[in-house]
Amino acid sequence: MVALDPKNPLWKLTLARLYLDAGQRAQARTELSALAALGKEFRQQDEVQKLLKEL
Repeated sequence: MVALDPKNPLWKLTLARLYLDAGQRAQARTELSALAALGKEFRQQDEVQKLLKEL
């Protein structure tokens, strides 16, 4: 899904969660960092920060 709509931050958040579940922390960090850079444009920053702390 991310490939079909790569600019959709919700897909990127889902992808980051999947990476975390799979133990792929570096890939998760890449996605989460990109989401964090969106700042207030992405309303789920609390979730992003929570997941970044889990890394």
